[in-house]
Parts: sequence; structure tokens; C-alpha cells
Amino acid sequence: ELDNIELDNIELDNIELDNIELDDINVEKSSLITNTESSRSDIKKSTTINKFQHRIHLDGIRGIACLLVILFHADFPGLENGYAGVDVFYVLSGFLISSILYREVLNPRKNYKIDYSRFYARRFRRLFFAASTVLLVTALLYGIIIPYSSHFKGSFIASALYYQNWYAMDSELDYFADENDSTPVIHFWSLSIEEQFYAIFPLFLTITCWLCSYKIKRIAIIFICIIIWSFIFLSEYSITHPIQSYFCTQGRIYQFFLGNLLALWVYNNEVNNNGKSSKKGYQSVSINVNVNVNVNDMEEESNSFTIDDDNEKELIENSSLSNNIYPSSLIWWNIIITLIISF
Repeated sequence: ELDNIELDNIELDNIELDNIELDDINVEKSSLITNTESSRSDIKKSTTINKFQHRIHLDGIRGIACLLVILFHADFPGLENGYAGVDVFYVLSGFLISSILYREVLNPRKNYKIDYSRFYARRFRRLFFAASTVLLVTALLYGIIIPYSSHFKGSFIASALYYQNWYAMDSELDYFADENDSTPVIHFWSLSIEEQFYAIFPLFLTITCWLCSYKIKRIAIIFICIIIWSFIFLSEYSITHPIQSYFCTQGRIYQFFLGNLLALWVYNNEVNNNGKSSKKGYQSVSINVNVNVNVNDMEEESNSFTIDDDNEKELIENSSLSNNIYPSSLIWWNIIITLIISF
């Protein structure tokens, strides 16, 4: 009987060993599946265009542009041409807004369509409440000091509806005059031009991309033609209408499209680099079906998905290329060119 009990204990020990081996196999399988899914996820990321991310150095350039305008109005010595900061701001606006739109209108995953409702809803939330507060408070305080007039009311209405620049042109307001009867909201002329651009550009971009068969080089050629036309128009109009030309929408178009052109170049590089990283990623993957496990004289086959360490590192690095796709010095050169043209 004792011998039988010992034999039973030995059989139990063998069963426990078999269970331990099965647990090890299950752990190995789950590890292989996890590695497979994570690797495929990395490859999938490399084939998509990342969302446009916030660029801190652009905030710095925007701050410099605003500071130039403020110091110009404060008669700071040496900054008599500081109003050119508005031109720089327009280039940044064109770059940022088009960078967002390109990821929709040039993206097959988005069916080459812009979500207009989402775009204009964001513009509304960003500007309406702040602009309305400024206009309302200014109207109440300014009305206490100076009696209301038709010119006063017309300027506030024009600012609220974003055609202040056209109102200033029609009223022949001189923005640079030391003393004039301009309203306290004349500075809304710059925001008006920006909103006019936002109102038209998404539809214009959609039509342009469709006519150009979504070819980036063709789109770039059209943008260059618009830049040249706008600059020629401004040059001629500033001779015949030196005061009104400062507020003219057509004369500011080239500044927005300089930003659009730069954003198109960045987007094109982003697409090309993502394509290269995708190709490298797939070449680094090897599938092996060679793991045989013996359990109770039964053979089981398991698929192992392995990636070479060096290639995996390269794949991950390439999948994040789009976050640093262009040197920050490039946009500085664009700003310098814009300043030279403006001066």
C-alpha cells in the first residue's frame, strides 16, 4: 500500500510539472500576441499623418509681431515701421489655419473633405465672445466721454460684422495720422481682414484641390500666382490710394498665402517621410512559424512575431518624424522675407 501511495505521489508531481509547463506556454503565447499587436500598432502609426501639433516657437514669433505693433503705437524710437508686425501675424495665421485644413482636404482617410461646421464653430468660439466683450465695454465707456454719432455707430457695427477695414477705406481714415477722428475700435480692421480670409479660404482650398486633382505641386503653383498677383496689386494700388491701400484685403492676400505655401511644403515633407518610415517598418518585420511544443505527446504550433531590436528602434523613430518635420529656422526666413517686402 505504501508503495502504491508513493507511486500516486509521483504521478501527482508529474501532473503538476505538466501544468507548470502549460502555464509557461500560455505566458509565452500571450507575450508573443502582445508584441505582435504593439508592433503592428507602431507600423500603422507610421502610415498615417499625425494631427497638427502645437508649436511653441510659433507663439514666440506671434508675440514678437504683436510687440512690434504695440511699440509702434507707443512711438518707441527706432520702430517707426513696427506696424509690419501685422504682416508677420498674417503669415502665421495663413500657416496655422492651412496646416489644419490640409490634413482634411488632402487626406484620403477624410475623403478629401473639410468639416466646415467644425471649422467655423471653432472660429466662432475662439473670437465671438472675446470680441463682443471688447466692443460692448468700449461702447459703454466711450459713449460716456463722447456723444454718439453716426460715424461712431457705423464703426462699431462694422467691427462687429468684420468689415471694419472696408468701412475705414470708405471713410478715408488715415491710420497713421497723429490726430484724427477715428473711433476707438479702428484696430478691428486687422481682425476683419483675418476673418474675411477665414470665411473664404476653406471653400477656395476645396475647389483648388479638386481642380488640381489633389496634386501638391499644382496647388503650390496656384498659390505662387496668387502671391504675385496680390503683391502687384498692392504696389499699384498704394500709388493711387496710399491711405486706403493699408486696409485693402486684396493687398494682404499675399501674406496669408506665404503662410499657406510654407504649410504646404511642410505637409508634403510630412507625407513623404511617413511613406519612407512605413516602407522601412514593413521590411523589418519577419514572421516565423517554427515553435513546436510537446505536451502529452501532442504537438502544437505557435506563430511567433519577432522584430529585430535595431530595426524596431528605427521604426519607432521614423514613426515620430512628423512631429519634427521642418527646422524652426525655415519659418524665421519666411518672416524675414515678409518683413523686407512690407518695409
